[in-house]
Parts: sequence; C-alpha cells; structure tokens
Amino acid sequence: MARLIRCTVASTRKAQPLMPSVSNMIHSVFSKCGVSIFLGVQIWSFEVFQNTPCNFWNFIPSASMLGHLRVNASKTNYQIYTNIRNSAAINIDVYINRTEIARCNTVKYLGVLLDEKLKWESHISNTCLKISRNIGVMGRVKYFLSSKELMLLYNSIVLSHLNYCAMVWGTNYPTNVLAIHKLQKRALRIVDKKTFIFPSNELFIKYKVLKFPDIVLNLHIVVLLAFLNGTLPDAISSLFQLSRPLNTRGSNHFSVPFTYNVYRIFALPYAAPRTWNKIITTMHRDIEEVPRNKFTLKKHLKTYFIDKYEND
Repeated sequence: MARLIRCTVASTRKAQPLMPSVSNMIHSVFSKCGVSIFLGVQIWSFEVFQNTPCNFWNFIPSASMLGHLRVNASKTNYQIYTNIRNSAAINIDVYINRTEIARCNTVKYLGVLLDEKLKWESHISNTCLKISRNIGVMGRVKYFLSSKELMLLYNSIVLSHLNYCAMVWGTNYPTNVLAIHKLQKRALRIVDKKTFIFPSNELFIKYKVLKFPDIVLNLHIVVLLAFLNGTLPDAISSLFQLSRPLNTRGSNHFSVPFTYNVYRIFALPYAAPRTWNKIITTMHRDIEEVPRNKFTLKKHLKTYFIDKYEND
C-alpha cells in the first residue's frame, strides 16, 4: 500500500528569504510531517503517495504565485528532508513539465551546503577545507609579516568563513564543529608565531578574539536585537516572542518554545532565545536596559566572553 506523505516544495530561483528562514521552515516541517521536499525558497505544501510520480505544477494553484519565476527543469534538483533513518528508501518522482527532477543529497544554496539530514556535515567539511587552505597561506607568509598584519589576514580569510551563516550551521553538536574550532586555534598560533603546543586560550585573550562557539552565540543575540529594534523581516520576526510578564525579578526576556524533539533545539527559534536568556538577562535584568545599538551590544558581549576566558 502506498504511503501518504505530506510534502513542502519551494521554487528554485528566488533568493529573497534569509538562511535562518529556510532552516526554520525545514525544522518545522520535521515536527509536522514525515518528509519534506525542498527545491529552493518559495514554499507550497501538498500530499503525495510514496513511490508514485507527482507533477510539481499540479500542486500550484495559480501561475501568478510564481511571479516572474522561470524554472529550468534540466538544472533543478530536489532534496527530501526527513528524520527517517533510511531516507534512501523513500522514492518520490518529481516532474516539471514532464521533465523528471533529479534527487540531490547535497545542494549549495547562497553559499551554504544543505544535506538531507540537516547535520551540516557537508558544509562543515567544505568550510574546514577552505580554512585549512587559507591557514596554509598564512603559514607560508608568517615569516614576512608582523602579527598585526597576520591578524588582518586572519580576519579576511578565516573569520569571514566562520561568521557566514554560522547562526544556522554553527548551532550544532560540539563534536560536529570541533574541527572548526581546532583550525581557528591553529590560525591564532600562526598569527602570534607560536608552536602548535602553545595554549590557545591565552591567544584568544591577547587578541580579543571570540572562540567559534561564542561567535555563534553572539550571532544569536544580534538577531534578537534586530527583533527588538523592529528591523527583522516579518517571516523571521514571527519566530520569536517576548516573555510575559516582563521586567520582573529573575524573569526571562524571551519565551523558549517547548519541544520533544532533540534536533529542534538547534533551530533558531529555540537556540536564540535560550542564548539571550542565559547571557543578556545576567547582564541586564530589565529588557529596556539592553543597548539597542548593535555595535555597543557586541562590545559588551566581547567583554563578557573575554572575561570568561580569563576565569577559565
């Protein structure tokens, strides 16, 4: 008997929403249905039977919903996001204008590699490869540059990869991002021209550099600051909610949604409020006391993390 599967399909040639919205859409689908098909950004939901062909256009009520979107079927792939272990056994034939769409285990979207299990292993491996290559460049030129110049090189060819969409793929199990953190420590040792056995914690304090896990926490807080300032897009802003009542002693500023699923704690609606309540509420009990300037708040956060390194 064919299995009924609720699917979420998105078009391929729009790049308006942010990466967090894509991640949250997928994590939300996990809690509501067994399988999700992702073809890009704009989203439609429908139900199909497993092992039966389905035409993508049949599930779109009107061509006007696509706007000016023109999909090249020969260049379009699809993925199935599911929490089912044996996802390879799921077979759904997707067609666009009688052209069969190929299934792809890993797809690159806005510079981030999405895998079907959403463990971000492909993106982390690719980022490690890029950073490792750039660290090799730094190691070859360290004999000709000062530490100040090497720090500028670190900010441009290493830190840029660490910051890019880290709020999405960096919210992960510590073991999955351990390689990223090790490469960051190796880069700082090159900046200070130290051996590989030199304690890296001293270098983070000396150069006032945040460790990668703290970079991710910093990005979470910046997103919620944009929510307070009203500068987030509606699609992202709807993911967060302030706690009620506010400004009471010991209360959290943001409400953290409850979930039974372990993998959903890595989604932005769960991770960001939890980070804010853990860090910002210890610095400012009243939410009105929180600096609304991003650079001021980031300066306070850097001081908070550097003090924590010194106490370790």
